[in-house]
Amino acid sequence: PALTAVLMVACPCALTLSMPFTMGAVMNIFGRNKFYVKNPEVIQRMAEIDVLVFDKTGTLTKNSSAEIAYFGQELSKEERLVLKSISSASMHPISKLVNDYLKDTSTAKPDYFFEHKGAGIEAIVNGISVKLGNAEFLDLVPHEIQENASVYLKINNELKGFFNIKPTYRLGLGLVLSELTQKYQAHLLSGDNDKDKLDLIRYFKESNLHFGLKPQDKLNFIAELQTNSKNILMLGDGLNDAGALGQSNVGIAISENTQAFTPASDAILDAGQFMKLPKFMSFSKKAVNIVKISFLLSLVYNFFCISWAVTGNLSPVLAAIFMPLSSISVVLFAVILTNISARRLKLI
Repeated sequence: PALTAVLMVACPCALTLSMPFTMGAVMNIFGRNKFYVKNPEVIQRMAEIDVLVFDKTGTLTKNSSAEIAYFGQELSKEERLVLKSISSASMHPISKLVNDYLKDTSTAKPDYFFEHKGAGIEAIVNGISVKLGNAEFLDLVPHEIQENASVYLKINNELKGFFNIKPTYRLGLGLVLSELTQKYQAHLLSGDNDKDKLDLIRYFKESNLHFGLKPQDKLNFIAELQTNSKNILMLGDGLNDAGALGQSNVGIAISENTQAFTPASDAILDAGQFMKLPKFMSFSKKAVNIVKISFLLSLVYNFFCISWAVTGNLSPVLAAIFMPLSSISVVLFAVILTNISARRLKLI
């Protein structure tokens, strides 16, 4: 009887159940807050993060609103149609803004279209070639480069002008970054020029602002940090920074359309929930701590019951009762504590 009782109370069910039930509860709470993680392992990795890396366009800024102005040669009706046609075919935030700027213009299907990640787009529409992108992509010479230009336009290899875009930053950006930078080292990696540096230096150390980076540069930057044993969380739009998101320990794609397909990311964050990012980071750490406490509780139970069983004073019948009782109690403890933590963070 003593051997039977020992075998029954030594069952590791409570240990094995605490992790999936806790992480399942956390994923459910995240999902209710429109933060969708791929699997429980992502939550564990979030708890180990040392460094946060942010993209700028479409991440810290809104895709749907910005002040945009065109400077240069007046565009004909046909040239506006060509520009509208290629900007509507691109998913990049700047292209979307240009597309909205030309809202009263009709479109045509491009004969040829190609998007160069981190550089620009080129296409042929109705026999007219067009390029929209940065200075390097359009092969501009120094005197053609404008300090306040966000993106340049070439039609039939002639520089027509440029768009100046003053971004609208996400609501609560200052509060979010202020809270996060108290706990984490934070970097900004942007493919744009540094014309918005004065706006961003309020939130980041000047040495942590990095502009004019290509997608490969962003990936290399993160890989370099990882060689110094840093765990990196990258927050991007899932487009030009897909490689950097994939390289990061945790890659989060922020989206104004959470149904967008972002295979490189470990999680998708609804843009409207951006202000909750510090809470999500804090909650992931609390979840891992709850799992550790649950393990400890289970070990204490096993130590106590095995010590009792080896004396021969614990009957197999009682052991059969204690075995499921321990599993139920540990699972309830983990789930209840998880929900209490979520309530304190106002996630539920």
